[in-house]
Amino acid sequence: MLRPELQIGRPPNYLPWPPTDRLLKRHVSSVKVQWLDFQRNVYDREPAFPTRVDASTGVRYFLDFSNKYNNVDAGDIILCPRFRLLPRQEMQDVLAMKKSAGVLNVNGLSVSHVTMQAIKESNEDRLFVHPFEHGTLFGILDGHGGSECSQKASRELPGVIAQFLTSALGRAGHTALTDTARCVEDAISAAIKEFDAALITGLEDTVAEFTALYPGDFDMWDIKDFMRKEMREGQNRPANALAGCTALIGFIPTSNKTLFVASLGDSQAGMYSDAWDCTTLNEFHAASNPHEVARLQAEHPGEEGIVRYNRLFGAISVTRALGDHLLKAPIELSAKYYCYAHPMMVPPGEVKQWPGKYKTPPYMSVQPSFQRIGLVPGDVIVFASDGLRNTWQTRALTASEQEQLFVGLCGYAGRLDNPVQDLGRWETKLGHRFLPMDQEEVNAADWMLMNVLFGGDDVKLARELTIEFPEGGSERWQDDITVISIHV
Repeated sequence: MLRPELQIGRPPNYLPWPPTDRLLKRHVSSVKVQWLDFQRNVYDREPAFPTRVDASTGVRYFLDFSNKYNNVDAGDIILCPRFRLLPRQEMQDVLAMKKSAGVLNVNGLSVSHVTMQAIKESNEDRLFVHPFEHGTLFGILDGHGGSECSQKASRELPGVIAQFLTSALGRAGHTALTDTARCVEDAISAAIKEFDAALITGLEDTVAEFTALYPGDFDMWDIKDFMRKEMREGQNRPANALAGCTALIGFIPTSNKTLFVASLGDSQAGMYSDAWDCTTLNEFHAASNPHEVARLQAEHPGEEGIVRYNRLFGAISVTRALGDHLLKAPIELSAKYYCYAHPMMVPPGEVKQWPGKYKTPPYMSVQPSFQRIGLVPGDVIVFASDGLRNTWQTRALTASEQEQLFVGLCGYAGRLDNPVQDLGRWETKLGHRFLPMDQEEVNAADWMLMNVLFGGDDVKLARELTIEFPEGGSERWQDDITVISIHV
């Protein structure tokens, strides 16, 4: 789509430019060879240059450096590129290919949503909004190990929960609010567990078909080939169960006076009331949370190594999720069959050593935690996947500042009577001006996300498109981001 304005010869074994650099027109300002001093293990670098605007053309230029080198005879060839920004409209067109957004009016609620895919093969995040006779269900499902589990959950789980709620709320006898609340939470919890149990049934059926085909001895290549055949045929029963996803689910009954939040994993829920007053609506189920680590130790006494490097078995950051049945199934089945299926969240060689060492699965919980809160007109509810708070742009903020920013901006978009100066301190903290709002139809979720990431700053927009953040700010990686904002 876009061509480099200058091509240069590449030395042997040259490391190619990342594909994302095609999004920017490139000028090479210098090519020079530097010799690495292996004793000191340092080398000179070009300095970073500031942004400037060409007075004659009005074009804004982004001058930066990038060290792309190869080791040839102890010498590093370093290219120092100079980038010229595309016009903002062209960059916004590229951004539009990465995201999907919309606004809905459901059961008296204004629902805005946005999801943005990171630079990777597919977006593992899913969201849903599901109105039914007793109210509105909505949620974010953040996949890991692939999108299979989150995709299946987005299609089937809302209907399962609605069915359980309809059955529970249709029964007589709920005379008190506490009885009704307990009924709602029990129904949502039971629905989640039934959906999750159905995932392992599909995996068990796959293994039964394999053992019928190989009744005697088999090796790992036999089962790997069989699992790949399952994937080629499009059934994905192993991946549905072995991939995983977090689940952040909200339920607002038809009266619109109460919000129930059910949470598995580390997505974030908050509510905006007034004057940037934010209420946290869930806890994080992560291996970095001391309370979750203590729970695991109490449930699995004497079993060492369940949490390593702030991850479950050194592999998965969350401690409660749908799927991830490698960590829920009987250890013998995981070690004999499941460890060879896609996705391999834990190396098969490690799983083969589990029998005798780990004896009390499940290690990944599917028990949601709940919060209930009253609602009044004007309240704004914000759900976001963990990709939002892990962005490079907000890492300098504290956790409470992040929540106040995310929830407050969505609340501001839904409450236009707020004073403009409320935004000033956030523009100062983030280092860019915010975009104006479309007065005809404000997508609060999209407006918040765009202003958190780059606002009116073209350089930050370019960096977001290419994941080329300032050195030391982040590795070249960013997660998918999904946001739901509901204005009561």
